[in-house]
Amino acid sequence: MAGTWFLRQQGNPQVYGPIEPETLRRYAAEGRVRPGDMVAQSPEGPWYPAEKVRGLFGETQTSNAPPAA
Repeated sequence: MAGTWFLRQQGNPQVYGPIEPETLRRYAAEGRVRPGDMVAQSPEGPWYPAEKVRGLFGETQTSNAPPAA
């Protein structure tokens, strides 16, 4: 997961970040980032559902979103 990330949680318009990749992975493992939350590598986007980022919730997802590892 290259670079830093930004997070918008479902139901909350606030943008959090920058977040280091290791921290974002830890938040996902702890349930603090949910699959439907939106993530981006810039506060302006493009935004992707967190579940689409490869490696963030496991290796079963496939998408055009940037890799998480």
